[in-house]
Amino acid sequence: IQALCGYYVFGEYDFPQASFDLLALGQRQDGLLELTMPSHTPFTIPSFSLAWVIEIAELFLYSGRLEAVSSQLSVIKTIIDKFSIKSYKNLAVTLPETDCWHFYEWSDDLWGESIHREQMLEFRVDAPLNAFLCLALDGAAMIAKACDDPIWLKWTEQADSIRQSFHAVFWDEDAALYRTYYPAREPVVFSELTQALAVSAGFCDDRISDQLRMILANDQNGLVPATLSHSIFKYEALMGDAPKFGQCVMQSIAKEWGYMLFEGATSFWETIKGADDFSNAGSLCHGWSAVPIYFYYAYVLGVKPIKPGFEEYSVTPYDCGFYAASGAVPTPYGDIHVAWNRHQEDLVLDVKAPSGINQQSSFI
Repeated sequence: IQALCGYYVFGEYDFPQASFDLLALGQRQDGLLELTMPSHTPFTIPSFSLAWVIEIAELFLYSGRLEAVSSQLSVIKTIIDKFSIKSYKNLAVTLPETDCWHFYEWSDDLWGESIHREQMLEFRVDAPLNAFLCLALDGAAMIAKACDDPIWLKWTEQADSIRQSFHAVFWDEDAALYRTYYPAREPVVFSELTQALAVSAGFCDDRISDQLRMILANDQNGLVPATLSHSIFKYEALMGDAPKFGQCVMQSIAKEWGYMLFEGATSFWETIKGADDFSNAGSLCHGWSAVPIYFYYAYVLGVKPIKPGFEEYSVTPYDCGFYAASGAVPTPYGDIHVAWNRHQEDLVLDVKAPSGINQQSSFI
């Protein structure tokens, strides 16, 4: 998240690339990455190894640096193989090793069991893990295809298989929501993150996606709420129908991040509890809470790369309750300047971009 937001603000790719390369040097014998580098910790978070694959793909999409990401293809293959060893109905089974901390986010039912487990985890299938695996497969396939490695087809088929199997395993018909675990824990707890990942990863049809967006848009939905970092998935799911839910996303950002500002924050906290969290050990400067940056640039200004390195890009601003917006998005070719405003009943869009890249524009 920190890197993704940094691409929009700074257009700086060297530091993220160096950071990802450093993490790759910490690949363990079992294929997973060390939790931090340079170091050795007694446990690791499997979903974070998949997040590394996703961020490598994003580095390629925003920077266009094929050579940089192709050098990590062997690491990507080893990580994906680790999650492909055991499966249940084409879904990855949660890794049983005692040194795996099955963390997804800092919320009830999702932060994982005790880090230092003495026994192997019993058979379980986790919805968030399979969502992250599916998104990682999408990104890995994009890289492999650009490298002319035929494994991209296998990874695409594997992602499709996960999408086809997810609903039947995790859908709770009575609650009309997705469970986080299979077999289901008792009592069953439903989370915003699981519903959001199901929508944004393409696990459900349009009808169910619409239903889940309505639920996610309701602050009183009764679900375990998404935390600051993982709100990126909740907002991305809602922006799948931006004309309907875009203003809801911006209001939520104003409420959550505005609260920190009104509390005197000069940098964004790890969780909304700030320093009071984790027995008064909460981080007050956490890069994964930079989430709003992405939505202001990618949806309010509306700029997204279509082909790696912004060789082709789209400008599709969404009217999320603002009267005007302007800004610049840095790319390897130079800045894309976007401004739009309301003029009577019309919305006027002005885009100035460097030569050599192709633009697709619209206004919603």
